[in-house]
Amino acid sequence: QGLLDEFDIIECFEQPGAQIRIGEVTKRQKALYENIGISPPTSLQ
Repeated sequence: QGLLDEFDIIECFEQPGAQIRIGEVTKRQKALYENIGISPPTSLQ
């Protein structure tokens, strides 16, 4: 549950007609993604 809670705080912003933007991903979150073999999300701008 703790792992899911860590990922749950990553914010996602949507606007009609625009790409989804991802909020800040911390170093700890990036490391957790990499440890489970998944590429961390990146901001789309």
